[in-house]
Amino acid sequence: MVLDTDAWESTATFRLEESDEVEHYVRNDHMGLTIPYEFQGVDHAYEPDFLALQRTFVFRELL
Repeated sequence: MVLDTDAWESTATFRLEESDEVEHYVRNDHMGLTIPYEFQGVDHAYEPDFLALQRTFVFRELL
């Protein structure tokens, strides 16, 4: 994992790699994934630093 110089990212990747609950993770760098939300009537898009897949994740088809 290539890190920025930010200590927060280094700590986050350490925690993700050491966690028994994380199956895989990737840095959301140039992936374009955003999470839309509204705050005080104004639309925003949150861009998470990392995406993680939990080991306990079970896919369920939504009807």
